[in-house]
Amino acid sequence: MTIRFAFAVAAWLFCTLCVVAQNSVGTNGKFAGHWVANTSGNDITTSSFVTEVVNKGTAGGPAGLHVILGTAQGQLDVAIGPYAPKAVSEITVGSKLQVTGKMETVNGKSYLFAKQLVLNNETFTIRNHRGVVLRHRTKARAQSQPMQNGAL
Repeated sequence: MTIRFAFAVAAWLFCTLCVVAQNSVGTNGKFAGHWVANTSGNDITTSSFVTEVVNKGTAGGPAGLHVILGTAQGQLDVAIGPYAPKAVSEITVGSKLQVTGKMETVNGKSYLFAKQLVLNNETFTIRNHRGVVLRHRTKARAQSQPMQNGAL
């Protein structure tokens, strides 16, 4: 009887800790930057100059490349992600950048999760319509590994 009681208490404690940990993420049970449905009507587009480039995400924030845009409303942190194309990863301070994406709050801080960037009149798709970050193949890899029947 005591073994069953101890097991029940341990299971309850484990489940309680899992629920608390999941709710403390701050993204309502989803990965930051991932949307559960196509909600393209909620996209925002802004165009401004880059005031800072952050190559690594901060603790508690989205991973990957971030650029800080100076806008009329203040600083805007744009989360580009860990798989930015090479041309995008070479953004410098002073570059003019047009960003389309969604605003999300992660751990109390607002980020613009980039879906599409326009840099030097070239358009880069960063996330798909569901907010999933796209992995871009390098030109050398694309030439050495051609697609076969639509598969990589």
